[in-house]
Amino acid sequence: MDSILKIRNRIFILFLGLLLVTDGESQIIPFRNYSIREGLPQNSVVAVFQDSKGYLWFGTQVGIARFDGKSFRNYNISSGLCGNTVTSILEDKKGQLWIASHDGGVSVRKKEVFYTLNKDSGLVSNDIKSLYLDSENSVWCLSESGISVISSNGITSFTDQNGLPHNNILAWFEDSKKRIWVGTQNGVAVYDGEKWTSFTTEVAYQIEGRIESVVWAIAEDEKGKIWIGTQGGGVFVYDGKNFRHFTQKDGLSGNYVLSMAQAPDKTLWMGHFRQGLTHFDGEKFHAYATTLIPNDYILGIQFDHRGRIWARTLQSGVVTGTPGQFRILGKPNGLIDDRVQDICIDGSGNIWIGTLGGVSMYGKGIFEIYNTSCGLPDNNIVSVACTHDQNVWLGTYNELVRLQGNRITVFPQTRGLYESVILSLFEDSRHQLWIGSYGSLVKRTAGSMVKIKADELYHGDNGIYSLSEDKNGNLWLATESGAWKFDGKSLVRFGLQEGLSGENVKKILPDGRNNLWFVTTEGLTVKTPHRIQTFTARNGLPSDACTDIAAAGDSLFWIGTEGGLVEIVPAADTFRIRKLYSLQNGLASNTIYLLLFDRQKSLWIGHEKGLNRIDILTQKIFYYGASDGFLPVETNLNAVSMDARNHIWFGTVGGAVEYFPENDILASDAPKTYITGIRLSGTDVPIGNYIRQVDSLTGLPLDLKLPYNRSSLIFDFVGLHYTIPEKVKYQYKLDGYDEQWSEPVTQNFAEYKKLPNGHYRFLVKACNSDGIWNPEPVSFSFQIKPPFWKTPWFVLIVVALGVAVIVEIIRYRERKLQEDKRILEQKVRERTAQIEQQKKEIEEKNEELQQQQLEILAQRDEIERQRDIATQQRDQIALQKKEITDSIHYASRIQSAIIPSRETVLSVLPEHFILFMPRDIVSGDFYWVTKHDNRIVIAAADCTGHGVPGAFMSMLGVTLLNEIVNKEDTFQASLILDKLRENVKITLSQTGKEDEAKDGMDIALCVADTQNHTMQFAGANNPLYIIREGELIEYKGDNMPIGIHAGEERPFTNHIIDVKPGDRFYIFSDGFADQFGGPEGSKFKAKPFKRLLQQIHSYPMEKQHELLLDAFLQWKGNLDQVDDVLVIGFCLK
Repeated sequence: MDSILKIRNRIFILFLGLLLVTDGESQIIPFRNYSIREGLPQNSVVAVFQDSKGYLWFGTQVGIARFDGKSFRNYNISSGLCGNTVTSILEDKKGQLWIASHDGGVSVRKKEVFYTLNKDSGLVSNDIKSLYLDSENSVWCLSESGISVISSNGITSFTDQNGLPHNNILAWFEDSKKRIWVGTQNGVAVYDGEKWTSFTTEVAYQIEGRIESVVWAIAEDEKGKIWIGTQGGGVFVYDGKNFRHFTQKDGLSGNYVLSMAQAPDKTLWMGHFRQGLTHFDGEKFHAYATTLIPNDYILGIQFDHRGRIWARTLQSGVVTGTPGQFRILGKPNGLIDDRVQDICIDGSGNIWIGTLGGVSMYGKGIFEIYNTSCGLPDNNIVSVACTHDQNVWLGTYNELVRLQGNRITVFPQTRGLYESVILSLFEDSRHQLWIGSYGSLVKRTAGSMVKIKADELYHGDNGIYSLSEDKNGNLWLATESGAWKFDGKSLVRFGLQEGLSGENVKKILPDGRNNLWFVTTEGLTVKTPHRIQTFTARNGLPSDACTDIAAAGDSLFWIGTEGGLVEIVPAADTFRIRKLYSLQNGLASNTIYLLLFDRQKSLWIGHEKGLNRIDILTQKIFYYGASDGFLPVETNLNAVSMDARNHIWFGTVGGAVEYFPENDILASDAPKTYITGIRLSGTDVPIGNYIRQVDSLTGLPLDLKLPYNRSSLIFDFVGLHYTIPEKVKYQYKLDGYDEQWSEPVTQNFAEYKKLPNGHYRFLVKACNSDGIWNPEPVSFSFQIKPPFWKTPWFVLIVVALGVAVIVEIIRYRERKLQEDKRILEQKVRERTAQIEQQKKEIEEKNEELQQQQLEILAQRDEIERQRDIATQQRDQIALQKKEITDSIHYASRIQSAIIPSRETVLSVLPEHFILFMPRDIVSGDFYWVTKHDNRIVIAAADCTGHGVPGAFMSMLGVTLLNEIVNKEDTFQASLILDKLRENVKITLSQTGKEDEAKDGMDIALCVADTQNHTMQFAGANNPLYIIREGELIEYKGDNMPIGIHAGEERPFTNHIIDVKPGDRFYIFSDGFADQFGGPEGSKFKAKPFKRLLQQIHSYPMEKQHELLLDAFLQWKGNLDQVDDVLVIGFCLK
């Protein structure tokens, strides 16, 4: 009786499951969609075109837009366009862009200027439907009033009056013999370069009792035969002599042939009206009119780089795929609109789909998403299992779901079989599906579900997180209450007493050597036949909290934790940790949710920021996030499975995501890279004032020469690659200035300030989203002219003047010697007479001297009296000097008190040094350090002047910094300097008048975030040096002080820097570099200072202080110290 009841219950449960079978809609494709919100001038995109430079052009009803992957540049009538309603775009062989409009004729773009051709210029109509370019570089303009051909000889128009069978042109085609074929409402015509030949009766057919010959499509097969598609009459095939007629009776899918195209394999495809597609393989027709092909107009057919068809429909999206694998992609799949107007395949193979709702881009297509919009009952997919019958099973918070292609079957909670959250799914070697939830284990076999009886396992909070099977067919359950082994009859528990590191087990892996790996929240336990080995944070794991495990055979294991990824390998009869992966060496997150080793020898890691993939052979780490199409981003614990096609299914908080490895192909084409402009920095003067001639190909100046006072430049550049434009990166270098290439950056401009005079060449290269760089950089050469006093002609003039002066001096000296000789002889004669006279006078003077001696004795007494007075005054001055010196020393103690003490700095920055050497007793340089939560603020400042005036400014600076940071809680580096400047101006009453004091300070200020490993920097005239892996990186401060100055006052720049392990940071005043010394008594200068820091950066901070001090004293020698010296070095843990 019990057996009969069991069978009846199973049948009832199966019946209930079948009642909940539903057909889900198509999965979500991560299209990149662009509309007015992203910068398009209008949403109706009727034409899409990529020019030879790589730019994308979109034609809309309000003009055209050029797209470079980041931004749109829009053109309309006000820009010179002939009309706003654009119908077609093409580029001729000269690189000129042609734009057709609905009401204004045709525009041609030459060197950034639009020129208009219309009926007044000779066109047959201003309403141009489409443009085509023939092999002779002639542009064909098609309209309902005939054809106009624009060539180097002018404009030639054709109508039904000079060769066409009808004025309404419906199709255009150039064959292999360079003949032009056009389809009209009244047959087809061919132009051989001299005359038209029309075929009307030859392509006539009967429809609904009337004779028609409307031709919509023309193509050529590999044998040179011309195929002509008609509106209701099938196709006609012309071999040069005769026409053959094929209709639906001959195998066509339909008689309305609206589009045709030759595939890469030289076969022909035809698009019909409400009858799908027809394929002609060279022998026979194959009709594709299944439910996957929309009951709609198929108006155009194209083929991508992989041979897949892309057919646009009137209002059902696009049809894509290969024979037997067609599918429709429309608005339910993520296409921006179903009303497709044009399709363009760019040089990288991306598919651009213009619609009346905007434009969509289909890139690599490596991810597709199933969520509630596709028919799933819930977006949060907690568990995934791919089974042998190509079904995919999904566990959610509410139901069990089965995917069979696009068909979705939901198995609700039924008769208490399982609780609401399906935590784990697993198919065993007998093709039985096991379902684990909170407090229940269910087996699905032969279409029915059975709950396993196990009272000891079932209680509400005992979640079964994962299921696995060992070599003996035993089922292993990872639960919150330990590990359980189920042999089909009974359960055996393993916990702390059996050697497990913890009882909250997240995953169990039985390997091929009869070892069992237990992943718990308290560590990892490996149970071998001979021993038990445990790994925790104490012996190598980055965290005790383990989450998942994956293996490559029996020789390589990976453990996911909440602190990163661990690689473990066998070592003799034990195991050892070989490698750690974390944020520091390439992972996007340290919190690992899931692991899977695929058949392509890649390890997949899921976390809250998306996915990482490690190529085990190359050790290269790839990241997949929202920009790659992994839109839900956050994965769930252990929710991953791989199907028989090597497709990987991920459970996420936003649905189930399917990964297509066949589409994850390296984009081997580097971006097309251009320098798009040069601008002057720090001035409103346009660079055009210095441009004499422009390169017609690049649009850049030719032979650009700038004066020495216009030497700050910004270079704009772009790398055109649209697969993932956010991942396009650049490296640049200025030959003549930079010694090395810049770090890879995503910003598409580079700025250089105050370049010295000389010849320069700016180089830039770009890489695509897969890291493929341009083989050669693009470049631009220019010159900064020297000031007139450094020019050769000025030097020559100075040298010539010097020589002339020397010659004139020599001649003057010769004349002077002759004259001196004559004068000397005259003086000898005169002196002889004078000596006789003087003899007499001397005798008279002796008497006077005796009298003077008496007077001198009296003066001596007076001098001694004056000396005593001077001595008394000297002693008084010495006393005053002592009192002043004592006051200055007291001021020094005050200044030392307000500057952070060594103990304070050590508590904030354990690894640092401060070289602080005032020139006088008190200093104009000061440093300041403070910490608030996880943020550290470090500043090095150089105040105006030194000694007592500088000290007053330094105390003002420290006081204001304390107010701004510690009281106002300001932690943005640039904003701190903005506020400091404003407070200094207010305190010193600075208004900018000419006669007022210009006191202020230069400063370098850093704000370190120790939690997020970032550093903010802002500087007033002073820079920040970072030494990373031996390379010195300079972040320049803004060219303005703290205080009033003559230039333009603007907000300080806030630099945000990712801190990497081993980074050394240096901020300083100019005292060290400005010190005179050395063998020639010259300044130390900035470049030798940089080299000195690079030489000593690897030493401990205390040693660096010692080496800097020795270098300074050795350079200064016996010379006086010219300025206050301050150098701060530090690193962050």
